[in-house]
Amino acid sequence: MPAQPQQINGLTGRTGSLRPGRNRDVGTAYLFALLLGGFGAHHFYLGNIGRGIALLLLWWIGWLSLVIVIGGFMLTGAVIWYIVDMCTLPSQVRAKNATPADLYR
Repeated sequence: MPAQPQQINGLTGRTGSLRPGRNRDVGTAYLFALLLGGFGAHHFYLGNIGRGIALLLLWWIGWLSLVIVIGGFMLTGAVIWYIVDMCTLPSQVRAKNATPADLYR
C-alpha cells in the first residue's frame, strides 16, 4: 500500500518535505564548503548561482591580484564571507529545503 501524502504548510508531499526527492543535506553542503569553498561549490549545490559566482570571482581575483594591495582586501572579504557561510550553512540548507518545488520548475 503506498504511503499517504502528508499535509505540510498547505502543500502535500509523500516524504513530508516541500521538495520531495530534492532535499539538500547539511553534511554534503559542509563537505563542498570545506573541499571546494574557494570555488563557491556549496552555493552552487544549494542553487545560489549568483552567490557562487560572486564568491568564486572574489576569491580567485583576490589571489591573482595579491601582488597589488587590492588583492589582500578582496581575500579578506572572501574569508569573512566564508566564515559567515560556515556558521550559517545549516540555516541556508533548511531554507532551501523549505522552499516549494514549484519555484524551481
